[in-house]
Amino acid sequence: MGEYADNRQLREAVLRAIYERRNAPAGIVSGHEVAQSVGVPVESPEFDGTVTDLVARGHVTRQAGNAMLSITGDGIEEVEEGAKDAAAQIANFNIEAAQGSIIGTQQNAELTATFNFGDFDREIEQAAEEDKEELKEVREQLRKMLEEEQTVNRGFLARWGALLEKYPAITGLISRAFIGWLTQQAQ
Repeated sequence: MGEYADNRQLREAVLRAIYERRNAPAGIVSGHEVAQSVGVPVESPEFDGTVTDLVARGHVTRQAGNAMLSITGDGIEEVEEGAKDAAAQIANFNIEAAQGSIIGTQQNAELTATFNFGDFDREIEQAAEEDKEELKEVREQLRKMLEEEQTVNRGFLARWGALLEKYPAITGLISRAFIGWLTQQAQ
């Protein structure tokens, strides 16, 4: 049956495909087009059995075998009710111990980004030997920017882009440093 785990899923897919094409002339949809859209051969027993089931349920009418299909009022209602049910599902998130959070209050949020050069140095020590000097240069440029309150030059990190791609932990540390720097500048 391919991508459909059971007959119900295939039945829903076929009914929805007919529903989506119901504005065709006289409301008649090509069975071949429907079968193709759901990924099942029109001559397969799965498709024929699904259409037969939909006819028996009063959701679909057919002519010339499965060549021409149309959806009934009951079929339209079935599809639209299914869409309402899916839309009505509610996601509940149970969050324990959310003291100090703004969940539901929408009051204030505070972002704290901690950064220290000790973490940066430990990451440099774990880096490949051929990259350590360049990473130390990145560290020095970052230190100058943070401690001497220099402005960030355009392309500050672009020079080391390929290098930093190899070390996501260092990129994360630089991001935290920038966030901390930016939040201090904004105060």
